[in-house]
Amino acid sequence: MFRNLSGGRLPHAPGNDYADVWKRRWLTKSKLVSDAIQGLEGDQILPAAYATWSELNGPWRSVANAFFLAIRATLAEASNAESYNGWGNTASNIFNKVSLTILVADFFQWLTDLNRTIDSDSDCRQAVAAWLNGVDKAYFNRDWNLSGVKKDTPGIRHNWSELWVDYRKDPSRVTDVRNFRKAKTV
Repeated sequence: MFRNLSGGRLPHAPGNDYADVWKRRWLTKSKLVSDAIQGLEGDQILPAAYATWSELNGPWRSVANAFFLAIRATLAEASNAESYNGWGNTASNIFNKVSLTILVADFFQWLTDLNRTIDSDSDCRQAVAAWLNGVDKAYFNRDWNLSGVKKDTPGIRHNWSELWVDYRKDPSRVTDVRNFRKAKTV
């Protein structure tokens, strides 16, 4: 998602691709691509900004690294991969395709809703801290009782997405762990 700025749909609200919306609205305003668009006009600006952003070692890479390092520091357990929120263990509640995809899509939605650009790695880390304001590491560090549950199904993705976004918007209400086993009808 970070490199291509696409695929940022929240499974429970799949209408908007928030990575793409952010690209179209805010990428050209980012200091990370300002040199590439200097002197360009009109329809040349976004393609030039995106080409710079998405180069193999373009700005997207350091922004993605900053994002995932901030996620690891805030929501995961890096020193114990066997914990429920263990970083590096795909059996954990956070270090899996479904959870990480939801987090990235939600972050791009948050950036878009706040009309916010990303101007540096440090700016990305600050944005993640603001986005996760009040969120407790314990959200992912509990036994979700997922034995026999296939995580990467449309119903589970939909449910986890809805549960995460609701929790993040009001982190005073911790999600009941029994809800993670439920698959929404999609």
